[in-house]
Amino acid sequence: MAKRKYDFRPDNLRATLLSKLYLTPKQRKTILRWLLICLLLLVASVLQDVILCRMQLFGATTDLVPCTIILICVILGTESSSLFVLL
Repeated sequence: MAKRKYDFRPDNLRATLLSKLYLTPKQRKTILRWLLICLLLLVASVLQDVILCRMQLFGATTDLVPCTIILICVILGTESSSLFVLL
């Protein structure tokens, strides 16, 4: 009897997480954009709560986070920004 040839290949142990995820370059760019937007909002909220809360302009403090959200909504467009604002 002849030996059967199996098409089994073991997993590559040197493979990274990004090579295991089957994402297109456009999907990777979208994920990177959303991560950068979240980082920008985190920086804006920390900046507002730590530094800008002590400074007053005509007796009022500044609101940096709503301004950042509006700026992101203007850049992204209507469909993506509406979901972003709701989240």
